[in-house]
Amino acid sequence: MRRKIGQAIASEARARHISTLAVGYDGRLSGPALNDALIRGIIAAGVNVVSIGMVPTPDCILQPYCWAQVPAS
Repeated sequence: MRRKIGQAIASEARARHISTLAVGYDGRLSGPALNDALIRGIIAAGVNVVSIGMVPTPDCILQPYCWAQVPAS
């Protein structure tokens, strides 16, 4: 499911002529695995990814190209 979400996010990014997205996750134990699936989907759809690792949600929101964060809720 996360991979398909990643592909959808990448499709929207391409439509907006954005070639690279930053992706982060919160402190949940499942965050890294979910983050990896999301990243695989984005890359599979042809968009580059900068993985910013574990960050608080506000840090991701303030980044202009951070379109995806795997949140706890």
